Amino acid sequence: MKLLVLGGTDFLGARFVEAALERGHSLTLFTRGRTKADRFGERVARLVGDRDPDVGAGLAELADAVRRERYDAVVDISGYVPRHVQASAALTAPGVDTYLYVSTVSVYADPPVQGSDESAPLIRLDDPTVEEITAATYGGLKVLCEERVRAAAGDKTLIVRPGILGGREDFTERLTFWPWLARATRGGRMLAPGDGSDLTSVLDARDLAQWMVELCERGATATRAATGRDVFNTAGEPVTFRELIAAARAAVQVCDAGGCDPDQGGAPLPEVVWLALDELERAKIEPWSDLPMFAPPARQGLFTVSSDAAVAAGLQRRPLVETCADALGAFTGEAPKAGLSLERAQAAVAARQA
Repeated sequence: MKLLVLGGTDFLGARFVEAALERGHSLTLFTRGRTKADRFGERVARLVGDRDPDVGAGLAELADAVRRERYDAVVDISGYVPRHVQASAALTAPGVDTYLYVSTVSVYADPPVQGSDESAPLIRLDDPTVEEITAATYGGLKVLCEERVRAAAGDKTLIVRPGILGGREDFTERLTFWPWLARATRGGRMLAPGDGSDLTSVLDARDLAQWMVELCERGATATRAATGRDVFNTAGEPVTFRELIAAARAAVQVCDAGGCDPDQGGAPLPEVVWLALDELERAKIEPWSDLPMFAPPARQGLFTVSSDAAVAAGLQRRPLVETCADALGAFTGEAPKAGLSLERAQAAVAARQA
């Protein structure tokens, strides 16, 4: 197939390109040319421009390519602003069989009900003209982007709504925080939130990318005929935080065996110290911002949206330890961007022990 990818040089986009190339497809990437622009070398064609048609050359190269070539599918991985998405979808959708748009489970009204499916109520922004992407506007903007895609692509539309994604090159470094903390506290004690029963979830970006390639191969028409839908939640299997911490600790051993962590000297894995919510509050440690992927029970619906439709349509999810090891093995920073500092974590554990 000939696939036109809007984005494609980092994290999920890069995993999609890798999976599509492995299956023998021809790819053209449209990017700003700023992030790892040459990572795929001669294996892909490149178009340079801006998703905002009013910035620089805008969509000029994309328009030229669409006039010259016929693509089987468009895969939109980088669309966050409705005006931008509308411009690119109106330009590219008429000539393809499938328009696959990557949205988010954050489109659901807050807080989502645990186990809710794709029919759950969506966020509505008070000001639909806003274009600034913040924590408050991100989900609502994605809802509007979905609507713009549907308006331009009609029955050619497929939408995936990922939950938290993990693996190498995860720029949020949310999942990365936990195996990093397990490695950083070897021979000592590791903080863990709650009592281990709280729910969370993460999907390996490689698994979502592989399934997105399969959706393109199947096409929008066949997918709708087989499933009766064109939108799919694609979250990881819900697990307890005890299971997440176990996978994070096991990932350290996987990295040991793979030679990606040569400086630890065989120090034993840390003892896990569980801090209850009131203890975390006293230590001024906040769920989510200080403890990535952890939320109080009332907000755990974000982690438990149903992905049954996607799984029934072929989405496969690998063991969590593989995703943790992939993230940890590729991490080269001093500390992840997400989560509290090692010093604060150790201070909280020390206060508990005292």
